[in-house]
Amino acid sequence: VRRAAAADAALLRKLAGIVASLKAPIDLPGLAAAGEAVVRANVLGAVDEFCSRLFEELDYRREASNAERFLALYGAGGTFEAQLPRPGLKIPELERDLCSRRILVMEWVEGERLVAADPDGSCAVLYDEDLPLVEMGITATLLQLLGTGVMHTDPHGGNLLK
Repeated sequence: VRRAAAADAALLRKLAGIVASLKAPIDLPGLAAAGEAVVRANVLGAVDEFCSRLFEELDYRREASNAERFLALYGAGGTFEAQLPRPGLKIPELERDLCSRRILVMEWVEGERLVAADPDGSCAVLYDEDLPLVEMGITATLLQLLGTGVMHTDPHGGNLLK
């Protein structure tokens, strides 16, 4: 995965250089005058920042440290646990001794997806009785965003269980 990501990063960087070098062939009102750069943003810098964060995500030791910090803030007995509506968040325990740069091992949590697929697969279904959990999720997200800045940024269906 790391090699594929490195190859993709090199391609993105090359493409960013091409985009950054594009000049307007004619006056483009509201965009650029003839001969000026079409894209004024630091495209190469944005790609470098994105790729830097991508490679950080590929090191599961860092991910393990982030999980421990998240647990200390929002988990049972955490600094901000009392500010979350009941039943609170269940944050899987980390199996630190089993983690490495390439492996992240956490406690298995039993549950069913908060948002289930309709039996015919046409859409997602959320039941009325689960709305308090959605409200708790919104409150937890706002607390993360506005209270600490430490956020769980992978809230897909497999991470939202009831």
